[in-house]
Amino acid sequence: MEKFTFTNNFNVSTTIGYNNADFTLLDYDGLTTAEVIPITHQGYSQYGNTVDKLGIGTRIITIRFLDN
Repeated sequence: MEKFTFTNNFNVSTTIGYNNADFTLLDYDGLTTAEVIPITHQGYSQYGNTVDKLGIGTRIITIRFLDN
């Protein structure tokens, strides 16, 4: 059973699920794998690159729900 919890900047959270009294989850889309963006650099006289960190690309998640 899936649940989505949204927390705003004031640290107030709302949960959207299938059996929730306030919000009922209908459908969701966009939870596929995210694009991984490697951040690399090449040192002096170095063949190849060194990975500094891995970033995650942007995903658009669509959530359809009913508001009671």
